[in-house]
Amino acid sequence: MNGMYIEHNGKRHKVKEMTIQAWSEIMKNKDLLDDTDMFLKTIELLTDIPRAELLEADATEIYIAGEKIMGQLAQERRNVFQQITHNNIEYDFLDINEIPFGQFIDIDTFLCKTETYKLANLNELAAYLYIEKGTKYGEKPHHKRKEQFADLPMKYLEGAVFFLMSSARISALLTKIYSQSQSLKLMAKARIILALTGDGIQRSVASVRTRFGYLTSLLAYLPISVSIISLTLWTLIRNKKKNIKN
Repeated sequence: MNGMYIEHNGKRHKVKEMTIQAWSEIMKNKDLLDDTDMFLKTIELLTDIPRAELLEADATEIYIAGEKIMGQLAQERRNVFQQITHNNIEYDFLDINEIPFGQFIDIDTFLCKTETYKLANLNELAAYLYIEKGTKYGEKPHHKRKEQFADLPMKYLEGAVFFLMSSARISALLTKIYSQSQSLKLMAKARIILALTGDGIQRSVASVRTRFGYLTSLLAYLPISVSIISLTLWTLIRNKKKNIKN
């Protein structure tokens, strides 16, 4: 959101970068507040405008400013950043074709936690997806990255999650693996049943209707875990074939 400004009382106010910490703060009340209230919270966190002034502002002004901020975030979320620099440290995004088993387990375990936990610990997910440049997963403790990523710009995480979800949708090869592996089919069936149990789908659909629910709906949608499982198995199968040929 670099270079974005909103107007208030005849003045231009710079909009700060949406961080994971700010996003978690906004989203923790998503079920209690309407769009205008959420916009007000967003503006309060991302600008220097005092809350008292915002409460006195016209609702239309708040709505327009909020729409502008969320519209910018929506544009950024489809960008996948393979390399990022944060706090003067370079990080690489996971290699989807060579994902280590430990990394897969950590991501899968996180995605299976409650929605409340995930929203409060998005920096943990970022720590599983991005690792220090030139290192292998597990060489450096992920809790250190988790601490570093509290103020990570949200665009990096949203782009990463969007990429993982899109990968599951467009890969015909993964579908082929499902059909050929009975054990994987049973695993996928179990995951899908979990996703469809109770109000899981209803909650996801209701969430995505709001401007604030995009990432939440992706994190709540368990088949994304299936895509990571299948990609891992695909990698293992490919590596086995290479070893046989050699």
